[in-house]
Amino acid sequence: MSVSRFQRLFGLPNYYISEQVHNPAHPDTLLLVMDYLNFTMPNGPCDVCKASGTFVGHGRQERRCRDVMREGKHVELLIRIPRYRCNQCSALFRADDEVKSFIDNRRGFSKRLVAEIQRKCITLSYADVEREYQIPSQSIKN
Repeated sequence: MSVSRFQRLFGLPNYYISEQVHNPAHPDTLLLVMDYLNFTMPNGPCDVCKASGTFVGHGRQERRCRDVMREGKHVELLIRIPRYRCNQCSALFRADDEVKSFIDNRRGFSKRLVAEIQRKCITLSYADVEREYQIPSQSIKN
């Protein structure tokens, strides 16, 4: 599956949009479900027990974050991160390096949204930014 230009805009080139969910209760919010494009198990040794080539898939972890608005709608991303396990020592690992660099863990927002809000706060009041993004003003101040 190839990655479209629209998907590259999200800054996660190894993920693709597998589903778009429109919630009737929140018509101004779009939920985009993102899955890993071509995940392959690591070939190297386990970081814990040093056994090599003993990894198996072990489900996935889901991370949610808010992102910049698209087409006048608030965007929430549900990112499904693949997990894998070492057969020798049962240690669990996630393929989330790319996601860590994309999400601001303290806020639950994409780093791109944080930067956009910071730019808006230079010219607008906190109350105006709060209304535009539907985020509590205390979150904006922090």
